[in-house]
Amino acid sequence: VTARLDERGTLSSPASPRRGVTSIDAAVSPVPVPSTVKPPAPTAKAQTRHLVVGTSPERDRERDPRSGVEYKVAYDLEVWKHQHMNAFMDELRDKEAARMKILEDEWRVRETRRARDAE
Repeated sequence: VTARLDERGTLSSPASPRRGVTSIDAAVSPVPVPSTVKPPAPTAKAQTRHLVVGTSPERDRERDPRSGVEYKVAYDLEVWKHQHMNAFMDELRDKEAARMKILEDEWRVRETRRARDAE
């Protein structure tokens, strides 16, 4: 089935003529038009900063989340996790290297045997 464009740019096929479909309609989907409405400007309330009057360094230390026991436990857990992950990756690399050495040795033996049999 072949589609044709007539002189008006209308797409039609011999089996099922479709009137009113132009080549632009068939080939391109409509492009969304960007909105011309700008977002509202920020209000003065959103631009203000909140200042807390009367804070002391002692109170700041009490509010510091890093000074709590939970933070210290979580930090120690992360350190432990990274140490064990590194040890695991090292062990995995060693096992992979050992296995690759075994495979290389087996391959060399088979290649020498194949070369000997070919002679």
